[in-house]
Amino acid sequence: ANSTYAFVGTSGAGKSTVLSLLQRFYDVADGSVQLDGCDIRGLDPRYVRRSMAHVAQEPVLFGVTLAQNIAYGYAACHGDPTATPLHNQIVVASQAAFADKFIMEFPDGYDTLVGERGVRLSGGQKQ
Repeated sequence: ANSTYAFVGTSGAGKSTVLSLLQRFYDVADGSVQLDGCDIRGLDPRYVRRSMAHVAQEPVLFGVTLAQNIAYGYAACHGDPTATPLHNQIVVASQAAFADKFIMEFPDGYDTLVGERGVRLSGGQKQ
């Protein structure tokens, strides 16, 4: 309860497969997958999925500004569909992700349009 775990490994090590099995996107052919000693086939998949987060290798970016991409999800996180972060909250988040420096190198800073799927950013900047 209230613990954080990470699956870390080289490409092809099976990290995505383990996560897919844990979230029951498919079941094992032999044996079982267990959480705290319980076969996950006996657990509600919605409950299990709500308890996990996945950070994809290829980040999802929208064809809006850097600030809007950083702010995405803020409303859902706060349980208020009208909630929007203050600019300084966006800056603090980007600083925590070590992104503020490269963002400020763009002429429009946080107002820079990233293009669809972030085509105007390098792979490292997207992450």
